[in-house]
Order: sequence, then C-alpha cells, then structure tokens
Amino acid sequence: MLEHLVVRLSTTPGKASWVVLDSAGQRLAPVVHGSLEEAAGEAANRRVLLLVSGLDAVCSRASVPVRSAARLRQMLPYSLEDTVAEDVERLHFAAGERDASGGVPVTVVTGGRMEDWLADCDRVGLNPERIYCESDGVPPVPGCIAVVAETDCTYGRAPGQPPFALQGVSLEETLQVAHSGEEEASDPPHVMLFADTEGYARCENEVGRLRERGIGIDAQLLREGVLPRLGATLIDLPGCNLLQGPYGHKTDWQSWLRPWRFAAALLLGLLVLAIGGEGARYLALGRDDRNVTAMLETACRVNAGSGDLASCEAEVLRRLVTTVNGSEAGFLAALDRVTRAWNEDTRLEALSYRTGVMDLRVLAGSVSTLDEFTREISSSASFQASIQSANPTQDGILGRLQVTANPQ
Repeated sequence: MLEHLVVRLSTTPGKASWVVLDSAGQRLAPVVHGSLEEAAGEAANRRVLLLVSGLDAVCSRASVPVRSAARLRQMLPYSLEDTVAEDVERLHFAAGERDASGGVPVTVVTGGRMEDWLADCDRVGLNPERIYCESDGVPPVPGCIAVVAETDCTYGRAPGQPPFALQGVSLEETLQVAHSGEEEASDPPHVMLFADTEGYARCENEVGRLRERGIGIDAQLLREGVLPRLGATLIDLPGCNLLQGPYGHKTDWQSWLRPWRFAAALLLGLLVLAIGGEGARYLALGRDDRNVTAMLETACRVNAGSGDLASCEAEVLRRLVTTVNGSEAGFLAALDRVTRAWNEDTRLEALSYRTGVMDLRVLAGSVSTLDEFTREISSSASFQASIQSANPTQDGILGRLQVTANPQ
C-alpha cells in the first residue's frame, strides 16, 4: 500500500509537523511536531508531499487557451500580471489541471521563497515529490463555503473559486472575502467549518451569532490539527504542484536505467531470437510456396493443357459453369441450389459431381426432414433430386441423394 508523508513547514525555521497517510487519505500514525531533519528520517519508501505557508503564496485562476505545458508557463505571468503586486520576473507561477470550464488554477510564489524552501529540504536530505500551498488543501465542499481555522490563520474556499489564506481576521470577515468572489445570491451562504481546538475556540462565539442571522454553519473539530485534513484533500484532489518549470525534477535517465541494464540486455536478446525465428519461418514459407506453385503448374499442364496459373483458373471456372444437357445448370448452379435448400437439421457427409450428376450423402434428423430437403431442391425448374437410400443410424437418418439437371 502506498504511503504518503505529508510534511508541513512551520513559521519557525527548521521546524515542521508531519503525518503519514494512506492512498485514501486515512491517517496511519499520529501527527508529529519536530525538526525538518526528523521529518526527513520518515521519508523512506513513502511519497513525500511538502506543504508551504498559504500566506506566502497567492492562489488564482487563469483562462489561457494553450494546451502545451511549456507554452502555458510562458503565458501565465502576462495573463496574471494585473493581479500581483510584484514584478512577474521575480515570481514563480505553477499551473494545475485544467477544470471543466477551461480555467487553469494557478499558485504564485516568489522565486526567493521557493529557493529557501528547496534549500531547507536539501540541507536535511528531504526530497519532496510535490510541493503544495497549504491553501490548496482546503476541501472543496459542493454548495458551501469551506473554512479551515487555526490559532491565528484562516483558510477559505468558495465553490468554483480559488482558495485563500488570511491572518488575524475573524470568521465573519473570512466569509465576506469568500462571498465577494461569488455572484450576489438571495440566500445566505452555507458554511462548512474545519477547525483545530484553538481555531474553534477563536470562532465559537462568532458561530453562534452567525447562526442567529440565518447562516447555516456545520462545524468539524480536528483534534489532531488541520494537517491530516489538508493532506487528505491534496491526496484526493492534487493542487498546483510548485515543482515545475525551473524547479521541476530533472530526470537522471542513466541512474534510472542502470538497474534495468540486465533486463534490457535479456529483452534485446529475446528480440534478436524472435526476429531470427521469424526470418527463418519466412524463408520456409517462401520455399513451401514455390513447391506448391510448381505442383499446381504441373496439375494445370496435365488437366488444362497449360502451365500458366491464370489460364488454368479461367479453364477451371469455365468447366464449373459449363451447361449440362442444354441447360445452364452446371456444378456451381447445382451447389447453389443445394445450399439454398439447406436447413439446420441436415448435415452434409459427402459430395461428388460427375457429368452433370451430383451425389450427396446427408445426415438428417428424421425421414420427413430428408424428404423436405429433397422436395426443396426439386422445387427449382432446373434440378431434380431423388432419394437413393435412407438408413437409420444412432445420429439420425443417413440418406443418399442424387441431384440431376432437368433437360431444357
């Protein structure tokens, strides 16, 4: 089972908190607080997700029509330069998966902060597979404004809007910010509040007042803190991975392929053997084809007077459709008539044709079935069928029929 180590950087340098989650986002161990170096010691055989401060990042949304990832990264700074205060040349733009409406979620951080985070990870030997802004961990709740409250920081997400992080604001102010991104609605918003112990104590009085004003609020107390909730959301719905563009992982193909050298050599050997075997089979089939062609040419010279296969084929077709007793009922016509008269209770055991007479040995389910088959052949003006013999067997009635052409 794949395990995720979700590490959350603290505002105190070198400190972090972490938790181990399974692939479904369920907690496998308690939340631990300690040094970033201690967190790195838990990373073996686990996928590492690093969460950075939502106060150091801006989550937005862009409408960029291009599909290429490289082209998208080039256009994002210019499509969002009016929404950021700093020079876009100093910022790092990370794009997420395009949503159903065609919009692209974007997380913006300064290049300096990215370098600081990566330097801290390098110092302790932590190699995160993905780096997310904490705000992306706010769970999207359909039809609700989702709020995650801690001691002095509040995260929010309105339906269809990017998440955000605020510090030192009340719950009511958070809802105003979340509601400002939506269209005006006559009904008051419904709120889903996730809070740790300190965050709920900070918002508890406001929850009562807001409910009295008709705002529905469902609260969930997170006694282990908000980290497991943020991590579970990002496992289920990955946000904008900051490790892209200049900060993306560089693939070391040589080290990646090194463990597979023996397997690759073995596969190459099998491929050579397979190609050699197919080549030998092709040569054998070519030899067989030449032998069969020589046999056909000999048979054609004996029976059709010519060794040319095309001329032989034309002669065979002419003989098959030749007239019998002045009628057009040759072998092919007789065979067509027998085929049309066939039924599911009849099985052909043998067939011969000579000088306008077709002899059939047929196994039928009953005498009446054999008789019906015979009458159906004779219903044509071109042929006459007669039963020569009918003998019962353990499988049915074995009959011998003779089909002849009617003279014109």
